[in-house]
Amino acid sequence: MLIGVKCSESEENKSFSECHQCALTGKNKCNFNDTMILGMERAVQNRTGISATNLLGCLRSVYLQRIYDYYSPLENLWWSFRGQMFHLIAEKGKNKDTIVEVRFEKKINGVLITGQIDVLRPLIKRIEDYKTVAEVPAYNYPFKKHTAQVNIYRYLCYDKYPTDELAIYYMSMKSVKRLFAKVWSLEETENYIKKPLEILNNAFSNGIVPEMGCLDVENSWQRSYCPVVDVCEKLREKELTEKITKELMLKIGTKSLNKEVNKVVKEESEKFNKDFKLE
Repeated sequence: MLIGVKCSESEENKSFSECHQCALTGKNKCNFNDTMILGMERAVQNRTGISATNLLGCLRSVYLQRIYDYYSPLENLWWSFRGQMFHLIAEKGKNKDTIVEVRFEKKINGVLITGQIDVLRPLIKRIEDYKTVAEVPAYNYPFKKHTAQVNIYRYLCYDKYPTDELAIYYMSMKSVKRLFAKVWSLEETENYIKKPLEILNNAFSNGIVPEMGCLDVENSWQRSYCPVVDVCEKLREKELTEKITKELMLKIGTKSLNKEVNKVVKEESEKFNKDFKLE
């Protein structure tokens, strides 16, 4: 889990408390003051269990973030803090006909999944979700994963609050754009949930590490923002070494095995890093 900050000045790992105390002196070299740092710490959600958003990205990253302690640059925490500011302002506008920031839960095949809905409007049967973005979408449909997210929310609350509209508000510093997501059937949503839920449950229950979720073109961007990319890379090399060792054992036996394994692992790692421009 996230336990502290990687200092942008010294590049040392520091606790949130140390980072906050440094900012209080007013002599810190980074772009954040003590109020921002405290807000970013509070915006961090080291939650147990499996949430709707956990199912939408790289499952391997979700698992590694949960079992390994790690530190993050403040710059990488800003988006979460910014989102919290928008949510707090919007929450102040709630009324007796709205349900705001409430978490719902449901079990699928004995595994609990939860999701926190930004705004639920029972009278008009609508779920509303807020997204902070650099620029609002130019097109008139939501991102695929946002459509999946609000449909999972609908699935979780449907028994108590049936809904038939899913609105997503994209908010930038310049403008707001409301887009409506396609409503899936409850069966479609459950089928969408089952596979990633099973993978994550096996990971948390049995230690079976999920595969990397950033290897295809659509999701390769996630690697640049992954807070546990270093842990993931070491684990990938370990998995690659074990795989190549087994393959070479069948081909050449134990003679010169280590030398050959190291050679192949190096070649594969160089190719991988080149593909992801990590050199």
